[in-house]
Amino acid sequence: WPIATHTAAAHKITVALSIDASPARVKLKFFDASANEDDQLVQGDASGRKLPAHILRRRVENRSSKPKIGFVLLENRDNCSHFLGMQVTEAYRGQGLAAVLVATWAALCLAAGFSARSGRIDKPILAHVLESLGFCSVGGTQVLLTDATRLRDCRLPSGHTVFIPKFSRSNPDLAAAGGSDPESGRSKEQRLVRVGAEFAAPTCDLLQNRVREVLEREGGTLKVLA
Repeated sequence: WPIATHTAAAHKITVALSIDASPARVKLKFFDASANEDDQLVQGDASGRKLPAHILRRRVENRSSKPKIGFVLLENRDNCSHFLGMQVTEAYRGQGLAAVLVATWAALCLAAGFSARSGRIDKPILAHVLESLGFCSVGGTQVLLTDATRLRDCRLPSGHTVFIPKFSRSNPDLAAAGGSDPESGRSKEQRLVRVGAEFAAPTCDLLQNRVREVLEREGGTLKVLA
């Protein structure tokens, strides 16, 4: 059932809550409420900017339904909402929506008086989004910020992957993908994040300020439905 909307220059999102595997485990589902409003929004975003071809194609295919932007998987217990993971639909990737989805979850926690925390996060991009909202990692391994989707594929600052096969245990250099130079093509200033860790929320004031920075960008507004 719908619980919130987020409107900004580039999008209009409806947020719905659904029960997942158990009453304690739920999903926040995010739908593109603007995709079917008129032909202009099929050709561009709400600000009139031309959208990439792959996004246009997906939106045309989905005009008869309300396209799903993605979802956030949560587990709620003891007045605490635990962020377990998320997914952004391929057609909506590369638009900065991961930060919007996670910030919306955090904003709903603040509105409901729930504390916020994550489960173990193995994806560097998710770790980066949480850190940008002020969340602090508890333990974990420091890796390069990449689009890796598994802990074993994350790359250490040395350039090696976190996972080292048994046959190369004595020689970490053999663990570099394809035997290539682990340092080639990598900026020395590339951002580092922690993965394989849980993330604890900052103070309510700091979290609220960081959430506003994301959700109110470009005149964005979040409306919690009664």
